[in-house]
Amino acid sequence: MRNWRRSRVYSRVCAAISSPIYIVVDPACIAYQIEIDNLTKRSKSAENAFLNVYKVLAEAPDPYPLLEAAVVSTTQPTICVDTGSRDSVPPF
Repeated sequence: MRNWRRSRVYSRVCAAISSPIYIVVDPACIAYQIEIDNLTKRSKSAENAFLNVYKVLAEAPDPYPLLEAAVVSTTQPTICVDTGSRDSVPPF
């Protein structure tokens, strides 16, 4: 924030001088400040978007117990109803 204020003060001082150098440099300074402002706005919007996604994901339940139960159920042998034998994969 201090640098922004300093650049504004510098710009006002140079405008009061009305030197030929200021006429060339001022548009570049203005374009530079506009670009910095645009980057700041884009950064803030990206941070807000990330925070919104993070809040939604933080409220979601932990998937670990469900995944663990799915792994356990797929690794346990099943009993075939037709033959009565324990097969890891039922016949089709």
